[in-house]
Amino acid sequence: MQARMRIHMPLRCQSPMPPHNGLRVLFVEPDDDLRYVMSTLLRLVGCNVRAAANGADALASIKAFAADVVLSELTLSDVNGFELARYIRALPNTEHVVLIALVSLCKENTRSDAVRAGFARLLVKPLPCERILDVLGPIAESRGRTLESSEC
Repeated sequence: MQARMRIHMPLRCQSPMPPHNGLRVLFVEPDDDLRYVMSTLLRLVGCNVRAAANGADALASIKAFAADVVLSELTLSDVNGFELARYIRALPNTEHVVLIALVSLCKENTRSDAVRAGFARLLVKPLPCERILDVLGPIAESRGRTLESSEC
């Protein structure tokens, strides 16, 4: 007896490719799985995404990638998110970049420390897709960029 397997392939690739006019997001997250999932979700809603695992990678990316938004975990392996925000703000041509801090646990002065470092917002994980759209939607609109809310 022979085993048979049938594979069905789509005629056209359905990969989540960002539109030309998508919001440009640099996502900084040390956890490989979360970085992959969140980057995919951001692409599905129409963002053009670069992902980084640490502060050094994020700084290299921000110099080469004209991000509209940096979503960054505060706990990174090489620098903390507050330092990363200060480094980004010290770079030329980054005053337009919206910095958003991500945390798993929000301590008493985390929000005020984030604002002092240059973050516009602080979000607590886990983040449902709708919350991401609530935060990124107005930023995209103000920049003439687009997001797709139907993917949530």
